[in-house]
Amino acid sequence: MKIVITTFAGSRFDGIAVWLGGTRMRCAIPGSDDLVEFRYQKGKWFSDQGKVVEIRFYGTIFSDDDPAALDVVRVDPPLADAARIN
Repeated sequence: MKIVITTFAGSRFDGIAVWLGGTRMRCAIPGSDDLVEFRYQKGKWFSDQGKVVEIRFYGTIFSDDDPAALDVVRVDPPLADAARIN
């Protein structure tokens, strides 16, 4: 799923969410050799350095027609709430 990350300093990066689990998400970001991990806590996303970031999700992973997506929503309610499609 495509995402756009805005840092606390205002920089913007496109990325791809490659793993969602619990309250964590790992993303591929151009120019980075490793996946970048973000944590969702108390309604906010945090970088691996503990800085607040804004993440916008683009795509369709949460759908009433997709049983697999419904399983993700049941297992990971914090991410389901955070990943409302724009």
